[in-house]
Amino acid sequence: MQTVIRMAKASLKQLAGFVVVLIVTMTWPGRQAEAQVCVDNAMAHMTFIRTPGTGTYGYYLPNITLPPGAYTYTYSVGSGMPIQNFHLILNGLSWTPGNVGVVGPPPNNLSFSLYVPVAVPLCTSVTIQIRFKRSLGLGASVTVCKFDLTVVSVEDGERRNLTFVSGASKAYYAGSDGKAYVLTWNGATNQWDYAALNVAGGWGAVRIDGQMASFVDGSRIFFKGKDQKLYSLSQAAGSWILAPLSQAIANIPNVSIRGNVAARNSNEVVFVGTDNKLHRLSLTGTVWADQIIVPAGGWLPGVGSPNGTSIYLSQGGTNIFFEGSGVLAQVYQLSVNGPWVVERISGANVPFEYWYEGDLLAVDDYAVYFKGKDRLIHRYTKCGGTWRLDAMPVSAASASEQNVVLNRHGGDFLTKFPDEDRVFYKAATGRIYNIYNENGIWFNYSLDNAMVNAAGDLIAAEGKIFYINHDKRVHNLYWNGNTWADVALSPLPQADTKSCIMPYY
Repeated sequence: MQTVIRMAKASLKQLAGFVVVLIVTMTWPGRQAEAQVCVDNAMAHMTFIRTPGTGTYGYYLPNITLPPGAYTYTYSVGSGMPIQNFHLILNGLSWTPGNVGVVGPPPNNLSFSLYVPVAVPLCTSVTIQIRFKRSLGLGASVTVCKFDLTVVSVEDGERRNLTFVSGASKAYYAGSDGKAYVLTWNGATNQWDYAALNVAGGWGAVRIDGQMASFVDGSRIFFKGKDQKLYSLSQAAGSWILAPLSQAIANIPNVSIRGNVAARNSNEVVFVGTDNKLHRLSLTGTVWADQIIVPAGGWLPGVGSPNGTSIYLSQGGTNIFFEGSGVLAQVYQLSVNGPWVVERISGANVPFEYWYEGDLLAVDDYAVYFKGKDRLIHRYTKCGGTWRLDAMPVSAASASEQNVVLNRHGGDFLTKFPDEDRVFYKAATGRIYNIYNENGIWFNYSLDNAMVNAAGDLIAAEGKIFYINHDKRVHNLYWNGNTWADVALSPLPQADTKSCIMPYY
């Protein structure tokens, strides 16, 4: 089991597994005696992991912004998951309920300590409400603010567990058993057929560690195994052949521990290896070749080489988009078999909130979308030879929620259809939103305001948005002419679908 703390503006639904997620929802009375805001929301959606049973979190949550002074706090625990030994940590010092904690000049860091029994059932949750009080003297005090933490027991899982083959209408995903499954549209019966991949000789000890990718024709699926090896699933004579690519390519390294695996067209796979180098694997007929990409003149100062967590390939070209040191960049070839050129995309002097945080999306070579440090979606667009920042501020007339869900282990919660000024994302509420541009103004609306069960890995394909739902089924949202309809691909739950995974929050 792991434990994760997160701040958000909404409570979580159930998950399944051995991780604990804490959501912090700030609420304040209409008129505060001392401060309108006592917890800095700028660090919202941070993720924190601890070892079960220790009760101590190793990272800080947001700064507390109460005016300097002496404070106490109380807390109450709702029904659900049992919580033991809960207390705050202020500037590294234990702060127990009812005792005085001294808030000095900013910054003042705040974190939490608690114990959650390992035997807590999966998908159990509980809400803890904390009230800060300031002393008025002579034993009197006044509550100056409160905020809620929702603790949810979820499954410790991986990212990129869903890939889709457009044109063939096939959705492949990794099950909770670490094996691959597929849902295929059957035009004859007008339904999606569910099946496990028939692997010749079985899976043996191989298990998927997320990072699934596929060729556009669906002929091969790639993934990083639990052993960090890069594996290929290829079809032959009605069966799938499972093999590490190290059998086809001599001296190929493993995938970096938190690295992405990306595939393009029907002949290319890109990843960063444990050797910290960018590898481009190309398939000609049945022969694989490994090319280590080094741009002419080397990597740019201040950018560096890709770290492997943010590789994105747009279809049809050679462009490889990546993040290095918080800066967006790309490498590409000017001609077939020509030298590689590296190009910086991020501006040199942009404000901190527009620095790269996660969820790199580059479906089109001229537009790169990403989540900024402010947790909002921004993009760079290319006109001629210049990349320009578009902060994408949304109209006040549209929905206010624009917080992309956290995923510090990799992304792909952003998705879009090619050649559209529109991007879809999963918000911290579990809703799926789209931000679209109309006459130069950005609007932000949910596809289905009642649907709060999106579990991540959004894929825009065939005019629909495919995703894994908390009900353990793959769903899609499609436009029926009047509204977006949310439909499960299979009428029955697929017991193997990983639906409640830590990074999905």
